[in-house]
Amino acid sequence: PNFDDAKWTIMRIVGGTIGRRRPPFLRYRVKKLPEGPQTPGVGSERGRSLPSLEFAVHPATCGRILVVYPGLGATIDGESRALTSSHPLRYRRLAEKLQEERVAAVVRLANPGDGYHAGGARAVDRLRRGLDEALRHARALCGTHDPELLLMGFSAGAGAAAALAREYRPKRLLLVAPSEDAGRERIVAGLRKYPRRLCIVVGDEDEVVTREAGSRFDKISPIARRKEVIYVPGCDHFFSSDEHDRFLEATVMHVFALRNKSRPETDDDSR
Repeated sequence: PNFDDAKWTIMRIVGGTIGRRRPPFLRYRVKKLPEGPQTPGVGSERGRSLPSLEFAVHPATCGRILVVYPGLGATIDGESRALTSSHPLRYRRLAEKLQEERVAAVVRLANPGDGYHAGGARAVDRLRRGLDEALRHARALCGTHDPELLLMGFSAGAGAAAALAREYRPKRLLLVAPSEDAGRERIVAGLRKYPRRLCIVVGDEDEVVTREAGSRFDKISPIARRKEVIYVPGCDHFFSSDEHDRFLEATVMHVFALRNKSRPETDDDSR
């Protein structure tokens, strides 16, 4: 852990002075954690072994950390090649843009398919482990021990993000094409008492979760503040076209970019 913190701190400080010209080895670092003894979850979620975790870290001095959990089978870089040929480097590109503009330090996770054999519990545990790692190393990643936590999930990853919304209370939560692969009961329990900013984005022609995913997730998040539900005309599940990919990038910036970078956001700003 001390070596990791030193490495990420150097990347954050040195890379920050270089800005957009930073070389690749100062942009991000990939790390893998083996399966662990047990999860620190609560209630029925406690006691399972921790799943292995592959993640990439983009440090940035900004006081904010965004954790990105992609869809089923996706890598740390982009969408699963087994499901789509579109945008295999989507999440790396988004992370580098957020890092360059100092919107947030970014931690992007892989989401292997082995997480969904037991009702999605293992996939939720993997995200929980990724969130814990991000918060444990917050000072090295973003320059403060008490960062603003942001969370983005896509498809199956969005369902897992919703399931942990109540537990981690991210300042802002973006769910793109959310599915219920993580277990509807978990998702309802996690989202129904989530009180902060929520944005749900669904393609109007989504062939996987369908357009109705937007209304379902809207209904189970009644107290979210500044909630937005966006339906994208002509868009499929993977935001495959270049136009829809650009729209997704613009939405990420819209949701997570600070309106006033001179001060941290407060709960009042989210109403």
